[in-house]
Amino acid sequence: MTHSSVLGGSMVNPTPYGTALLVYLLPESGNGVDITHMDPFCSWHRPYLMVIEQTIQKHAIAIATQFTVDKEAWQKVAVDLRQPYWDWTANSLPPDVVIRDEHVTITDFKGQKVQVVNPLIRYRFKSTLPFHTPFEKWHTTLRHPDATGKEKIDELVRILENAQTQIRDDTVALLSWIHDWAQFSNHTDDDNSITNSLEAIHDYIHVEVGGEGHMADTGVAAFDPIFFLHHCNVDRLFSLWAAMKPGKGVTTGKNDQGGTFTLAPLVPLDENTDLSPFWDSQNTFWCSKNIFNTQTFRYTYPDFVNVNQDDHVATKAAAERVTSGYVDRYFAKSIFTVQPDAKKLWNWTVRIRTKKFELGRSFSMLIFLGNVPAETSVWRMCSSFVGVHHVFTNSAAGRCANCQANADMIHEGFIHMNRHLCVTLPEAVTFDPRVVEPYLTEKLHWRTIDICSSSPFCVWLVFVVLVIDYVLSRLADVRSMLTCLR
Repeated sequence: MTHSSVLGGSMVNPTPYGTALLVYLLPESGNGVDITHMDPFCSWHRPYLMVIEQTIQKHAIAIATQFTVDKEAWQKVAVDLRQPYWDWTANSLPPDVVIRDEHVTITDFKGQKVQVVNPLIRYRFKSTLPFHTPFEKWHTTLRHPDATGKEKIDELVRILENAQTQIRDDTVALLSWIHDWAQFSNHTDDDNSITNSLEAIHDYIHVEVGGEGHMADTGVAAFDPIFFLHHCNVDRLFSLWAAMKPGKGVTTGKNDQGGTFTLAPLVPLDENTDLSPFWDSQNTFWCSKNIFNTQTFRYTYPDFVNVNQDDHVATKAAAERVTSGYVDRYFAKSIFTVQPDAKKLWNWTVRIRTKKFELGRSFSMLIFLGNVPAETSVWRMCSSFVGVHHVFTNSAAGRCANCQANADMIHEGFIHMNRHLCVTLPEAVTFDPRVVEPYLTEKLHWRTIDICSSSPFCVWLVFVVLVIDYVLSRLADVRSMLTCLR
């Protein structure tokens, strides 16, 4: 992936995998690397992934030398090895080797086929680590565990399958509508936001995969092997957006009240901000301006193979082809119909704003159009369910200085409703406010749920129904139609 140094390591001698994971754990004990979820969210994760890929490749090269048959071929494969990604926009359900297969068949050093424990299913901790509850009692990473630590894989599969529509809706909207870095990269309380940022979509995947397990908690998520398959796709979407928006770089924002170990609280963040702790030399850190193009690290994605990366027109066209492919899947069996003489199409979206650390751990907000069942276990399968927004945070907030310093931080997310309105209100046609607004006034409901206990609770929350007015396929206006404060 790169020839450059990060965390004091290089492609020849990269920093250990465990140290890279520690970067995600540091915020819990004080002024850690909370830049991971601040304004340079996308660009900070690029060198972070680079560290992991360097480490994997280092070990692959060492392993390849131990083969007694086809050694040269294995050594070449090791040098060519790159971090894989899981394109959850195309398919929200990963292959069985990632979520089901307890064992995999590999070729041993003598060329024989043998079965081994699947390293992609879970990570087994080598010793007891000082995690917070409930993670301190589990010896492996878990996805959707019950109280005894048994994984509910069928539940995981069902949730991921049902998540496909919302994931695709959000990704298509992000790549198609958003032209501003701040709205693209991070959660924001900007009044001009109209859809989920890449960070918000990233959070959604974390919680969908984790349930009550590791992936749903920022303090331990990076131990799950699927973490890096997920984050590599986040980096890929960053590359696609950047290719379609040439010249759009990191804009100025502010560090949070807690600061980091290299940045003071509330200082401006921009394209020159240090992406600590990742070094580009012995004396300086990487910054967003220098890593916006993946060519800096000598890698690319299949979407740009055989495309001249210096040709902005060609790279933009390549990225647009990918987005068009998502749209084709999105509308292939569409139930949307617009009358030929219609001049406007209205898009209805719920904007959610809540305090990120209100509960002290990750939680979810669900939107319904119609009756809400009393039993929480069926909420996401009922006909009135529209979508869910997850707040992805640290469940050890009481031990996290940054979390406490930012107790009133506002977290924003969006849930698009048109697809559901097609089913529940077919007479809406173009979703005209004169038809939709009275319906939403009567039918729109919301619930909040604690991810760790699946129990509903009360939370400080503002949600606004946005109406996005398309005139001849152009984004023309955003207005607030309904506002609910509780």
